Amino acid sequence: MTDRILALPEVDALPPGGIVAGFMAFDGEIDVGPAMRALGASGFEIALPRIDADAVTFHLAAEPGADGGDLVPAAMVPGRFGILEPTPNQPRADRLGLVLVPLVAFDAQCHRIGMGRGYYDRFFADWPTRPPLIGVAFDAQQVDSIPARRWDVSLDAVVTPSHTHRSGRPRN
Repeated sequence: MTDRILALPEVDALPPGGIVAGFMAFDGEIDVGPAMRALGASGFEIALPRIDADAVTFHLAAEPGADGGDLVPAAMVPGRFGILEPTPNQPRADRLGLVLVPLVAFDAQCHRIGMGRGYYDRFFADWPTRPPLIGVAFDAQQVDSIPARRWDVSLDAVVTPSHTHRSGRPRN
């Protein structure tokens, strides 16, 4: 799975030191931790989501070590749903270069169903040039069709252990 994520053209297109947002696996979601560590070791900054009230924000998940050298993991705390997330005092990551998105189900057009609260849809809905959104899932999470509503933000691709699915739609 990590190799598939690292091979994405969207990763190749990131500038040195670009910010990649991931997520902490929860409730049976696929674990992107190994890919996030590999991306961090390749020089990208890593951000993780934080849920405050009814909104998601992304915060840097690593900070310089005491000697100013290698990055060390930021302090993490259980969030609103018990998922580990950066503390509120971690710097916000507002210039995301790529986002790995959790999901419950997806279809061949890269429509997704999340946990049902719309955090990612609201966060990315108004971005004039949003970063690539890459869903990460198990193969068994693919379904025949997901009805897309006007407020749903579709993914650019979905990576599974056996395949990378592309939406075929131009990005905004």
